[in-house]
Amino acid sequence: MKRFLDVILFPCLFFYLVIIPNVAISEVIDSIEIIEPRILNKYGNIVEEPQILFLTYCYDILNGEKNKCTTEITISEAFDETCTGAPDIRCGHNDAQHTPASRSAMLKNNYPDVTRIIGGLTNSWQTTMKTKLNPISLAGDYHYNYFPGEITGMVSIKQFTYGLPPGWVFLPPCESPYTCTYLTPVITEQLGYVELFAPNPPTEENLPYWWLWDGYVRCGKSSDCNVPDYYDPVNWLEYDNPYNWPAHPTTHWGQWQFLEELKMFAQRWYLAFGKPLVINDISLPYGGLLDCTTPKPDWKVPHSSHRKGIDADILSMSVPERIGRPSGAKDIKWVKLYKKYKLLKYLNLIYLTNPIDYNHMHYTKSINVNLP
Repeated sequence: MKRFLDVILFPCLFFYLVIIPNVAISEVIDSIEIIEPRILNKYGNIVEEPQILFLTYCYDILNGEKNKCTTEITISEAFDETCTGAPDIRCGHNDAQHTPASRSAMLKNNYPDVTRIIGGLTNSWQTTMKTKLNPISLAGDYHYNYFPGEITGMVSIKQFTYGLPPGWVFLPPCESPYTCTYLTPVITEQLGYVELFAPNPPTEENLPYWWLWDGYVRCGKSSDCNVPDYYDPVNWLEYDNPYNWPAHPTTHWGQWQFLEELKMFAQRWYLAFGKPLVINDISLPYGGLLDCTTPKPDWKVPHSSHRKGIDADILSMSVPERIGRPSGAKDIKWVKLYKKYKLLKYLNLIYLTNPIDYNHMHYTKSINVNLP
């Protein structure tokens, strides 16, 4: 028996007590990983500000008790979109065509508007949004919040944990016995968007059947679009240029209910004027801020709403010169045309009057995000 204790039992006890350290793991519990962007009204005030609540702690995997540790929370990366315009590609902001040209660089250089653009973090001690929270020593649960910015895309929230008591180590999936890093991707987007598809031009054969033709063409960058008053209908699709704005390659996405109303409006327009309705910006593929400064957008100046897939601009080149083309968005000629030709009658569309933006169509009904 003594030999058994010497040879078997004592080495096992030594291995357990000395070689096997106390073990812990750092854990992040988040409630959601997809969130809608922050929405501002025309006065620049926040009217919609979703948030994600995170809970984190360190605990002993042997008994489940919370352990002491220190953690640092940062927004470590904002994912750039290096996209080019093409059909069927959901591409919002082409970062390289903006100023600054990198979201991650904004984080690294602490760009002044970074929390408004990309989002920010808060906790009970730091109520002003920051991209990095001060290190905090934990002895139990720790709550912090992520508030999205105005633009859609993806960010990575990094939790770096260290400082366990002596004799304790982290277990995998932590990267080392002494530190533990978690990266939580958060996607900012709005749901239910579909693209206004390429139009089916009207012909003598299909014109009696309203469901077989469309009365519009799309335009991405308005300065590079042109639809003459006199054109060959055979060449209709040559004037459909939705992917010609390098900074925002696809801007004709919206809620399907709104797009259906817009298509009915476009058919009335063609029947009234014999010319397609030129539809400019609607929304980006996932909504959010559509910035429109020139020569390169600056992530700041909003393009009069266009954040929720229920707004669209129409261009004055849609109006034949013989009718009297409006000179700008505030020209009352727009309103006179709508009323004279009853273009908006029985449709759930209105033009904006506050502020005045007569060539801006807005959907008036509530939205059901379920696709048709």
